[in-house]
Amino acid sequence: MSSRAPVTLPAAFTVTLDKSASASASRSSMPASVANARTAVWMRRASASALSFAWRSSAALRIRSFKIGRRLSLNAIRAQAARPARPDELVEREARIERAQRNAYYEIGLELAAIRDKKLYRAEFATFEEYVGTRWELQAKSAYRLIDASEFARKCPIGHIPQRESHIRPLLEKLDNDKDREHVWSRVVARHERITAAMVENECEQFKAAAAQDWITLEIGDRAVWTGQDGFP
Repeated sequence: MSSRAPVTLPAAFTVTLDKSASASASRSSMPASVANARTAVWMRRASASALSFAWRSSAALRIRSFKIGRRLSLNAIRAQAARPARPDELVEREARIERAQRNAYYEIGLELAAIRDKKLYRAEFATFEEYVGTRWELQAKSAYRLIDASEFARKCPIGHIPQRESHIRPLLEKLDNDKDREHVWSRVVARHERITAAMVENECEQFKAAAAQDWITLEIGDRAVWTGQDGFP
């Protein structure tokens, strides 16, 4: 068996190996504090890089969401603009329906009053209460409320007729006579464009409070005399 000749490395390669070995030896002999410091620096750099990437990704997502939302808004505006105009006849017929709903109490109350006063219900029922309960599924209290509301509305000037029975209810429940009711209702119409039952009730309370302040009680002997604020009846 022939023996191999010893391999001789080039001088440059020998020098390189010597430098690598010395660098490894220097790292192995590096103090632990220096190694920890370098590790901390590397971790900070990695954390900063991750945060920067996350911020860029979040910003890109926000920009994309804004563009999508803006596109949807523009599409909605275009769809609204492209929608055909409502026909005049449709608008007119819907207005009639709204008027019928608002003023229904007036016609129903007048007809119920006529049926009650002329006793037309006796053709089939013994009492008016039985008639409205069976024929119209109304409680007697509701029927009488509609009748009272329609009778008050009939006294109102044209153009000032309450649109709903609920607007008249506070006037009937909180005030004692039609004169006061008409006065308060005229104030409601003058002060409010869109009237609600709560507004009417508030006006009734204010009127009652003012009326209570307009009178004082004087005791003369053993009698209590109601007089005006100035002391004269």
